Amino acid sequence: MIENTDVLSIAYYKSKPFKGSDGNMRYMIERTEKDEGNVFTVTTWPGPLSFEATSDDKKSTHIEEFSEEGLIKAVEYLNSRYGDYN
Repeated sequence: MIENTDVLSIAYYKSKPFKGSDGNMRYMIERTEKDEGNVFTVTTWPGPLSFEATSDDKKSTHIEEFSEEGLIKAVEYLNSRYGDYN
């Protein structure tokens, strides 16, 4: 299970994405710009390969607002996806 403290603070995402894993699930959380402003884009994919080495059709994405609450929801989303990969 991924904890909120596992994914660093919101300030981190202003400069770069965060990649991690939980069991066979790999994930990336990054700040991206959309029409409505900055958002968190959460991408999950099956291990063992890296993001770059995994085909796009095996990746799933989810969007949350770029805020502390959005980061908490991103972690909730990741935990909801765990069973799909493990």
